[in-house]
Amino acid sequence: MYLAKLTISNFRGISNAEIKLSQHFILLGNNNSGKSTIIDAIGLVLGKESFVRNIGDWDFFGGNPQPQDRIIINGLLTGFAVNDEARNKEWFNNINGGIPKWYNEETGEILNTQDGQQSLKLAVEIGFAARFNKEDLEFETIRYFSSGITDPFEEEGLKNVSRELNRQIGFFLIPSKRNWEKIISFSSEIFRKVVDFQEAIPADSIFQIRNDLRNNPHGIEKETPFKEIVDRINLEIKGFAGKEMNLNFLPTNADIESARNSITPFLLGRGNTNIPLGSHGSGLISLQTLLLLLEFGRFRQANQQNFILAAEEPELHMHPGMHRRLIGRIRGLSTQTIISTHSPEIAAYYKPNEINIVETKEDGSTRVSPLVEKNTPPQNALMRLFTIYRKETSEALMHSKIIIPEGISEFYWLNKLVSAFITTEGWDVTDTITSFGIIPTQDSNVVQSYTALSRIGTFLIPFVDGDAAGNGYVTNLKNEVQKPPFILQLKDTHFLEHLIAWIILPNNQQEEDKLKAILDQKQIDYYHINALGALLASDYKSYWKVHDELIEIMVETPAYSQKVRNLIKALDKIVNGCDPGTLNPEWVINANVSTGDTIVLTLNIY
Repeated sequence: MYLAKLTISNFRGISNAEIKLSQHFILLGNNNSGKSTIIDAIGLVLGKESFVRNIGDWDFFGGNPQPQDRIIINGLLTGFAVNDEARNKEWFNNINGGIPKWYNEETGEILNTQDGQQSLKLAVEIGFAARFNKEDLEFETIRYFSSGITDPFEEEGLKNVSRELNRQIGFFLIPSKRNWEKIISFSSEIFRKVVDFQEAIPADSIFQIRNDLRNNPHGIEKETPFKEIVDRINLEIKGFAGKEMNLNFLPTNADIESARNSITPFLLGRGNTNIPLGSHGSGLISLQTLLLLLEFGRFRQANQQNFILAAEEPELHMHPGMHRRLIGRIRGLSTQTIISTHSPEIAAYYKPNEINIVETKEDGSTRVSPLVEKNTPPQNALMRLFTIYRKETSEALMHSKIIIPEGISEFYWLNKLVSAFITTEGWDVTDTITSFGIIPTQDSNVVQSYTALSRIGTFLIPFVDGDAAGNGYVTNLKNEVQKPPFILQLKDTHFLEHLIAWIILPNNQQEEDKLKAILDQKQIDYYHINALGALLASDYKSYWKVHDELIEIMVETPAYSQKVRNLIKALDKIVNGCDPGTLNPEWVINANVSTGDTIVLTLNIY
């Protein structure tokens, strides 16, 4: 079984959301976009009762719940081993079961009956609801079979999801806060369950530990001068009790429970020394929960049981070299994986149709869109964007503002300029510049890249040259169904290399000599933007070594660094919904080609 659809209403920062999930599903988005809220919503509707924490004011959208307000979360489970309601009586019956639904995996439709081709998947809807009781100042929650139910608190004959069915779902959550050092110990409930389910309790050893604790020959009450205090207390006890009842001190209560809880995991550290696991680094401590749940998943898989694993930022405290193994283990052992991440490395190990972008508007309406709807686009340029450059694309899509440059060399230049800016920016408390993403556009497919990404709903800004090809891209972009609010363009006939030329334009003989050394002593006028820009565009367009050397002199030369800062600040001024008139003087509106839907801006900093 797996969770195929999720609807959320009035929960935390999400006022409403409808999400279609795949069997391997990863959430990307900028900070505060709603990723954690979605993971928690899934936990409320699928998780065990012991995992459901208390609901409070701030769990309601707006943080001011009224008696009539409801948190409503609905999940659609499908993928039953047998696609027949009659053979799943524990799930579908008139006494304590749900109502059978039929799910179209292609369209996401939920129907009441199977189709003639028997192509739909048997499904059941499970809901979670919460309300605020103002008279008692209490929050009430309920989980139930939810098909067609508007308000479960006003519904008679509501059918709750039993513990047995909840166990069959097999949902487990790895939260982002996982720094408890004793997760792999008998103090941990989940560790005990892993051991119990596999009938692997080391009973004889624990029994012996208990006896050893009781028969401790090294009692601290025997050591002077502590012994003198104990002896005096023993005399007082004898005086009151009328008999000898000598005190002795043991490390624990010396019962089975204490013996189990006293067991601490150790790992071999440097110098061939055993060190408690909790004294190792954050990575190993964080890894405990994941390893334990993977062992639980291995057991459930071996016994043909369901295992749905949701994890917030599974990459926490782990270096990128471990990410591939981590995701491979998670995917290999789980019926379904639901992941939220800030790591483009993690996202790159998922298929394009499994990567989902989360965007939440100010009114709380949330949109979750797959990177591609189904398969990777057939065009080579877009295929590379979503396969070879999936990591870079995923990284860009984690931002709220995304630049789509004209091609791959422009992508590299802009990325390196941002790096140069960060290297030289220093610390200025008045600096409010925000980061932006850059798409690794392939083969000048700026229009096709915009088309493919525009349905996601993020703020996309195409950035094109000022030549004839760039003018053509502007025309085509304005004709898109989802029109860009802004298109950025360089000056007439200029490429991005002319902008680079302006940045590195020498101010003296020494700076000119540095440029000549990098550019192979080419015989041009190094003090002229057009000549220098044309050279960079013709001879060094994809010469990455030269690009790096030019970036290096930008970082080393304060005048060049200031120009880079001016460019980044100009890009920063453009925000979603801003008044184009406020963008002067850095940007000039091209009134001849701008429309009511799309403002074309010409860069005017050089």
